[in-house]
Amino acid sequence: MRTKFLSLVGGMLLSLHTFSQTIHYANTGLTNDCNVFNTSTPVSIDGYKHYPVYGGAGIFNNTLLLKCQNGSTSATKLGASYAIEYPFKSGYLYRISGRAWKAANQATTGIPQLSFATYTSLPTPVSGTPTACDAIRQSFWGSMLLDSRNTVSLNDSQDEQIFCEFNADQDFNYLAILSWGGAGNMYTLAAIGEITITEIPPRFTLSPTSLTKECGQPLSRLFQVTDVNSVGGITSYVWHLGPVPNGWVYNGQAAPESVTVTNLTAITLSADPCSSVAPSPVSVTVHRDALSYETDTAIVQVSPLSATIGGPAQLCGGVVGNYSFNGALPCGATVIWSLNAGDNGSLGSTTGDATTLTVNGNVTLTAHISAPCGSLTVSKSIAYSGTAPVPFGIDDDVYCQPGNIVQPSTFTAVPANSGSYTWTWTSGDGTWHTISATTAEISHKFGVGSYTIMATISNSCGSESSSTDFHIIRCATSVSGSAKVVVSPNPASSTLVVSTAATSGAAKKQAASDGWDIREVRLSDKMGNLLQRQLFPAGTSRATINVEGLKPDVYILQTGNGKTFDSQQVSVVR
Repeated sequence: MRTKFLSLVGGMLLSLHTFSQTIHYANTGLTNDCNVFNTSTPVSIDGYKHYPVYGGAGIFNNTLLLKCQNGSTSATKLGASYAIEYPFKSGYLYRISGRAWKAANQATTGIPQLSFATYTSLPTPVSGTPTACDAIRQSFWGSMLLDSRNTVSLNDSQDEQIFCEFNADQDFNYLAILSWGGAGNMYTLAAIGEITITEIPPRFTLSPTSLTKECGQPLSRLFQVTDVNSVGGITSYVWHLGPVPNGWVYNGQAAPESVTVTNLTAITLSADPCSSVAPSPVSVTVHRDALSYETDTAIVQVSPLSATIGGPAQLCGGVVGNYSFNGALPCGATVIWSLNAGDNGSLGSTTGDATTLTVNGNVTLTAHISAPCGSLTVSKSIAYSGTAPVPFGIDDDVYCQPGNIVQPSTFTAVPANSGSYTWTWTSGDGTWHTISATTAEISHKFGVGSYTIMATISNSCGSESSSTDFHIIRCATSVSGSAKVVVSPNPASSTLVVSTAATSGAAKKQAASDGWDIREVRLSDKMGNLLQRQLFPAGTSRATINVEGLKPDVYILQTGNGKTFDSQQVSVVR
């Protein structure tokens, strides 16, 4: 006897283990080849009783033999059958397998058939005629074909095969095996070496069997019961949801401890995100009349509270940083924001889902989160990146160029920022040139002309630029090596005196004859904007210019004789 596994459970809760039993017809010690099971005491083989049903079965050479013969009428169609007593259980899946074949030295035209049927009570045995050892007429056993679970055709192969598979829709006590068919006008022998009965208990699975509810987040899930073996005939499903309160919501209401339904293999359960109760495990008891079967249990894990702070990892002085959480916070959560000790930062708010922050040094921002499903403290380090450059202007000290000598001019960024500057200039032709100096004050030589100079300073927090225009002029104009106009004092504080270079009376007359008397004086700022203009009669050799109303700076003085102008740079100081 080959038993694979059997586990019995008390009461009506049936085993969930598969059980197999093989009945061997070799080495039984039985040698009667004429209706071997027709005895006063049932023959037991491997612990299972055997009975004659229709005709006679024999055992010969360690093989069970059943005779059959084909014909054209029910009187000429002959068959034989025997039964095995076995407790088939309602709702179980059964597989009948074994080794059966067409015995050797049989007519090649005859194909014996084996049919399998189950019964609650044993059919009345009929030995039949003409002898108790042979097959009998179809009129006796024909009804078995109507009850047949399956029929197989036999060949010469003695390999194991599956004869039939069925779900027992009720309890049965007997498995009947019938041989029929075969050759016409002569017996054909169906040989059986062994029969294996495998019973597979009803199996109902529940899906899912595990799921995770995020802390403080909603959950809705469809739970499904599957009848794996397609048993059918289920009368009710009892859904076990756990003692109240169990954390579940069913049909919009707090779920009861259990829900009984007759025709629903699936229900939808949801969990309140704000509830502090973790959802209970879910299981189902499946009822099939008086029988019941348990499914797997679905376990719900509640993940711990998790959160991270989102926002910039670096801040510049004076810049407001916005900080909140990456993802939604749990339902009902409260937050308290704080900074590490020190005066390196200031919070816009200490409560709520978000806050703002300004810093003047490195800080650590911390959020203390409390929710019905747990508490959590998270932090974020924020580095101080310094401050952006402040706006500035450019002061310049620009000098005229005496003759061919080029004097350096000085340019200063005011107020000065810390860091390196980039200085560039253009003469208005669209091309910008870079000065190598990077300090806040630089000196550079420019020839006579009009220019724009720009200073730029940048850091990780921003940049600032400023520019100014300036003009470089000649300090004086000389004719034949002699200056025609003299300005004094230069620099001046209140009055400028402009005179021709000649001092003697003869020289003055010569200057007048040459046209170098003073007819017009123009005073402009260094950007070329005209500030004063005075006209003088012909022959004027000396003119006084009031500069008290001018701020200290560099100016351009142009002296004209009615034909040309002599230009030079003058300074006002106090």
